[in-house]
Amino acid sequence: MVAASALRVMIVDDDDGMRKLMRRTLERMGFSQIYTAKDGSEGLQLARSQTPDVIVSDYDMPTHARSPVPQGGS
Repeated sequence: MVAASALRVMIVDDDDGMRKLMRRTLERMGFSQIYTAKDGSEGLQLARSQTPDVIVSDYDMPTHARSPVPQGGS
């Protein structure tokens, strides 16, 4: 089993308050390597440079041309 402190976690959310809440929650759970991004473009850049083990992303963000999460719909 891998310790939480060994995992790199990235949070992608356009809501600053939600990013802070998720960061605090993850820190209380023992995660210490936490990266945050305010949109998909920033998240993609950060994912390339930090290679996170886990990405937690808001599903309902404004669409970005280079979003790391494919946008669904018809």
